[in-house]
Amino acid sequence: MSDTLQNIKLTANTWVDLYALSGIAAGTQITVSNLTTIPAKLHTSLAQPSAIDAQSTDDGSFSRLTSYGKELNSSGASGAWAYSHTDGLVNITQTISALAGNGGSDLEYGLNVQRGLVPGVSVIHKFGRNPDIDIVDGFEDLWSAGGNYTGFNATAAEIVEVFSSDAADTSAGTGARAIQLVGLGAGFVSQTEVVVLNGTTPVNSVNSYIRLDRALVLTAGSAGVNAGDIVGRQNVTTANVFFEVPAGGNRTLIACYTVPFGKVGYITSGFASLAKKKDAFCNVQALVRFPGSVFQIAEWFTIGANGSSFVDRNFKVPLLGIPAGTDIKIAADTSQNDTGVAGGFEILLVDV
Repeated sequence: MSDTLQNIKLTANTWVDLYALSGIAAGTQITVSNLTTIPAKLHTSLAQPSAIDAQSTDDGSFSRLTSYGKELNSSGASGAWAYSHTDGLVNITQTISALAGNGGSDLEYGLNVQRGLVPGVSVIHKFGRNPDIDIVDGFEDLWSAGGNYTGFNATAAEIVEVFSSDAADTSAGTGARAIQLVGLGAGFVSQTEVVVLNGTTPVNSVNSYIRLDRALVLTAGSAGVNAGDIVGRQNVTTANVFFEVPAGGNRTLIACYTVPFGKVGYITSGFASLAKKKDAFCNVQALVRFPGSVFQIAEWFTIGANGSSFVDRNFKVPLLGIPAGTDIKIAADTSQNDTGVAGGFEILLVDV
């Protein structure tokens, strides 16, 4: 991953400090691209190289930047200097490459993503739980309301109404007071807002939503949690329920997600586990629905009380390249009634 920065002028017969002029911290791995036909020299010393160094013909002490060429320095380099015998121009690309087998570990790469050090890349961790799957129901999606996830049925953005099953979830109540909505508007554009609750009376959102798969209680009264089940649904097409926050949960449990506008998604891992003690086995599916298409199985595994009740899949090569507007979900069936299953996945989002 990289972030292209400004061009830097090389003044004739002058060592130029690339780290200082680009504003990049020393030690960061960078790629230097020559934008002219004039060759240049690169050096990684902490101190500015001497004039004698500049005139040296022993390229063993330097990196030679050829006409329109590129050079990648080493991560941890103490300095980055460039020299040209005539005026020149180079471009600097900040490179953060902490993938395993490429100068670092998966953990380092993940930390860099979460810290915002990998430009144009973010990560989403989605997880959910279906507390009660029965044999007759076949496959059910993993969300707390059970059955098929109805949030994917929306075909147009609408105002969302939010309400609780308990009057204590209100602006001055002992339960939840304010809840954050995180979803997608028309064109699958990301948006978020905060709604102040009014107990069992529906409160309308300001924004319109075509997808809304995450909600979090931000403030609460003395109880510290939502007293009732909090529901968010489209206020015209009310059958399109986007979320339910279970009583006491303070956040949604929905293993469903839609890739937003301007992003491509790459599934890096997934997991599933039995969430209620049952002598059962369950088939678990990861499914994707590309825009204008139908749900297709992207991964399948089985969990069971007499075998592995937990499965964790990590993909060395990320699963699929998923365009904006694609729906993703996890579903499970069961061999015994009243079975609870939990599951989730991580997806890298890359700007396009």
